[in-house]
Order: sequence, then structure tokens, then C-alpha cells
Amino acid sequence: VNEPMTLSHFTFDPVSGQFIFTNTAIVTSTAFGGGYAGVDTDVYTVTLVQNQDIVVTKTVDTDPAGNGDTINYTFDVENTGGIDFDDVTLVDPLVQPTPISLGALAAGTSTSTSLPYSVTIADADAGTLTNTVTVTGTTPFSGVTATATDTLAITTYRILTDVVITKDPPANAGDAGVTQNFTATVSPANPPANTGVVSYTWSFGDGQTSGPSGSINAGNIYASPGVYTVVVTAENAVSLVTGTYVITIADQPIVIDEFLNNSPEVLLQTPQLAATVDFTVTLTSGSNVTYTYNFGDGIA
Repeated sequence: VNEPMTLSHFTFDPVSGQFIFTNTAIVTSTAFGGGYAGVDTDVYTVTLVQNQDIVVTKTVDTDPAGNGDTINYTFDVENTGGIDFDDVTLVDPLVQPTPISLGALAAGTSTSTSLPYSVTIADADAGTLTNTVTVTGTTPFSGVTATATDTLAITTYRILTDVVITKDPPANAGDAGVTQNFTATVSPANPPANTGVVSYTWSFGDGQTSGPSGSINAGNIYASPGVYTVVVTAENAVSLVTGTYVITIADQPIVIDEFLNNSPEVLLQTPQLAATVDFTVTLTSGSNVTYTYNFGDGIA
């Protein structure tokens, strides 16, 4: 005889940690004519498979992050088993080293919590911040729990705090028409600080720009005299800083290399009373130059 049965009454064995269902069958026979013939029994024990399970997923709102940043970890916990949890605890050595309770969690339901963390200089210089969360669900049955973990790694860098512009040569002045060379220096320095890749964008104050690029050096030729403010922006994955430098540009000093004419000697003959002589000036240096000639004969 086959008869289906729904298992609704079972016991928990704390020694084996298993759920036990015991069924006893009793068979009684009746003799022909209604008299008692006999009885027999059989006991069958079923060990039930435990079905408690829990899952945790950890996410973060900032990646990459820099020292001083407050990042928020979110922990999503789900009871994926068939047994209710009386209590769920969470522990994370980085953000929550002491276990905290998330409360009861029924089978098939989920809960979520968020915890902040402030990134340290040591974290930033390490380049990677890795931590593992562990959640444990406790069932109504003594000794029966479910545990899950999730590990998350984010990238970290040092925050840039300053950038300074220097000039070579170092004077805050220069000549028009000559390349002015500038250098940007960021703080903190890499190495030893883990600032990652830093890009530089230059504005020279005369409408000319350069970058972004990874070079700390930039040059510019100013066409006209004046006072110009040079601005550099230094940026890495987690921060941005700017620096300025004021430079005064003057005309180059005039230095004459040669002053020549095409006919050193001109013989004036009658009736030729005049002859044209061409003069050429060659400069070694000088900018925005205008020329005034005095030919010695009263003509200028």
C-alpha cells in the first residue's frame, strides 16, 4: 500500500545537527469469523536535508577614492533558504569590526544596511582597499546557522593638495618672442605618495593653452609685452588643484648685427646728379622694432 504524506512534525537532533522524522506503521489482522489474529509494527526514520541558506552582496558608492573621502558600503542580505532566521549578524573588519544585528529575516526575504568608512593616507598609498563582510543567520534550532561572505576591492590614490609653477630662468620676467619655460610641481610628491597618473593643463594668459598631458613642463612664446598670469591645473583620478604664476614680458633689447648698403661708393657725375643706395639692417635680437633712418644729407 502506498500512501503520500506531508511531513509536518519533525524533531531536531542537536547531537547530529539533523532534522529527524519518524513514522511508525501498525498493521492489525482479523481472523476469519471476526476473531483476533495478530498485529505487527514497523518504524521508519527519515533524515531531512537542511535547507538554510543566506547570501550577502557588498557594493560601494565611490571607486576610486582618495584619502579623506568618506565612502559608503551597502550590504544586501537575502535569506535564500527555506527556514526563517531568528537573527542575522554582520561583521566587516574594516567598517564594522564588532558584529551588529540586522534582526530576524524570514525565508525568501531580504534586508539592506549601509555603513560609512573614511579613507586614510595609508589606504590611499596602498593603492587598493580590500575588505570582506561576513553575515550569519541563526535559525530557531540550536546550532543551525548559515554563513556567507563577500569581498570587495576598490582603487585608492592620494589627494593632490597643491601645485606650484616655477620658471627657468627663475625671474618673473621675460622677453617677447623668446620661449618662456615653466615647470609644475605637485604636492604630495610621487614617490613616495601614490598619486597615480597626474595630467597638466596650461593657460598662459595670452590666449594660448597646452595639454592636458602628463608632462610637468610647458613653454610659451609671448608676442607682445605685458603682464600675464599663467595658470596650470593638475588633476588625478580623485582630485584637482590649480596654481598661478605672474610674468612680465618686455620687448627684447635691440642688438644690431650688421648695417650694410649695396654700394659703398657712389660717384655722382654730370648729368647724373643722384643715385639710389639701399641700406639693410640685421638684428641679433629685438622685438616689435620700428626703424628710423637719417641719411646725413638732411633726409630722414
